Amino acid sequence: PVYEKCFGYCDYRNKNLLSDTNSFQLASVSKTFTATAILWCVEHGLLSLEDSLQKFFPYLPYKNIRVKDLLAHRSGLPNYLYFCSGECNKGEYLTNQQVIDIMTKEKPAVYALPNKKFEYCNTNYLLLSSIVENVSRKKFKDFMAETFFEPLNMSHTFIYDFTDTTDKKNAISYNSKWQIQYNDCFDGITGDKGVYSTVHDMFLWDK
Repeated sequence: PVYEKCFGYCDYRNKNLLSDTNSFQLASVSKTFTATAILWCVEHGLLSLEDSLQKFFPYLPYKNIRVKDLLAHRSGLPNYLYFCSGECNKGEYLTNQQVIDIMTKEKPAVYALPNKKFEYCNTNYLLLSSIVENVSRKKFKDFMAETFFEPLNMSHTFIYDFTDTTDKKNAISYNSKWQIQYNDCFDGITGDKGVYSTVHDMFLWDK
């Protein structure tokens, strides 16, 4: 790095200054981590890009969707943010498995046939995260830590886990009105979001 400097606050209301160890929620940038995890699994012979959803989730009622279709947002699957919206009223975090169970039971309608059109959809990356767990026999956060974050010394990068009560030095999220953006029920889901990281760790990741 030629220049590295922190500006502003990790906690605006209490005027706590930002440091290079405060991790930020990366939101959909997290998808690049999930895609890399899938390609690592392909490289190590744990799965193929041509594998179908049914290989990992036999009861899912969506046929002819391949791993590569999920990666490229060409599965045509519906977005769980919409068909699971009613679940948020229950005040609990949703998990990947719960969303898969809802898809299996309620069969929400697809947006398009597989590999017919591009349709950006968070469900794709939820499923990819669960596929990594399926083939690695590890929780997604543990797989990512052991395979990437720890070997690369990305010491301030992690996958959010609502069951982890460890006090982490995260930057507080705010909306455009400087109101704290609290977690919602969808923050229990991994794959499409949930990676926390710092500028320095992202530099290591990029390398």
